[in-house]
Amino acid sequence: MRQFGALVALSIASNAWAAVSSQPGMPAPTATLVPATGGFNELGCFEESAAGTLSYLYEDNPKMNVKLCVDICDSSGFLYAGLEGGTQCHCGNIIKSGGLPAQIGACNVPCGGNKRQLCGGERGKRILLYKRKNFPPPAVVPKVRRWKSLGCWSDDPQTRALHHDGGGSDGMTVEDCVSTCNKAGLPLAGLEFGLQCFCGNAVLYNHLQISDAECKSPCGGDPTELCGGEGAMNLYQLGNTPFTKGAATIVKKHSAWTYLGCENDAHKITHSQSIDIEAMTVEKCLDACASAGFNVAGIQFGEECRCDNAVLPAGPKLPDSSCMLPCNGNANEYCGGPGTNLVYYLPSAKFSTK
Repeated sequence: MRQFGALVALSIASNAWAAVSSQPGMPAPTATLVPATGGFNELGCFEESAAGTLSYLYEDNPKMNVKLCVDICDSSGFLYAGLEGGTQCHCGNIIKSGGLPAQIGACNVPCGGNKRQLCGGERGKRILLYKRKNFPPPAVVPKVRRWKSLGCWSDDPQTRALHHDGGGSDGMTVEDCVSTCNKAGLPLAGLEFGLQCFCGNAVLYNHLQISDAECKSPCGGDPTELCGGEGAMNLYQLGNTPFTKGAATIVKKHSAWTYLGCENDAHKITHSQSIDIEAMTVEKCLDACASAGFNVAGIQFGEECRCDNAVLPAGPKLPDSSCMLPCNGNANEYCGGPGTNLVYYLPSAKFSTK
């Protein structure tokens, strides 16, 4: 009986405290970090990137708590769960570029559904991330139909290894990228940073194969697959289709054509006709201009061929370094620059006397 009486007294006291603590002016319970729950471990507080650190906002719920968010992402098969602003739950398979670690104290917003738990930082600024435990690391997909892996290669946003942008997707997979490049008729496919796809028929700018350890980003659409890294791409080749790579040079002579120099596009000396050429090379452009009856040819931006019968300027040219974009059909040749032409002429071409 004494034990029962003690329990009744404790219950009355607890209810009284709950009633008092819920009154205005009483201190709110202190929110703390949940280190692990539902098969996910806390990864840390991260700055939100402009595009969102995780790909998907799955729920904005005033009753949000850590376990609820983790369960949402777990049931959808995602690798990461993220909480933000006390009510938002985000999921994804990659931490996007710009999502950088922040001080854990910056994620100080209590969960809407449990004021004793932390649910990220200020909305749009900081997100508290959790990562699935015991998840197999992503691996290289060795082959997709006729496409085979060539390993991890270097890349750079300013000098892309592959010239054609195949688009980006938060749901990117190796299958998606090689299918895109296959439809574009290009035999090389490269995946980068988990969600980017590039295509080409030559590896440009002397980019080379690098350590496989540099390609460590899981694919946004399948976290069991590798989709490159930051400044690194998983490269795939269609069958044994040949492709070029390595340092480029300026073609100085082809058939009866002679190299004049690098000219600014503003001179408009090669504007009469533009010829579409797949997998551009210097030789293809010059042969096409000759067949069309022109005696002056200009190549720019790595892929544009222009023909004319213009009078050529006699004055000084731009330095060759202004025309050094590799040809998208042959990485060993230069094909002009952005707004600059590599200009070639036949013996019948005329020069200005001014």
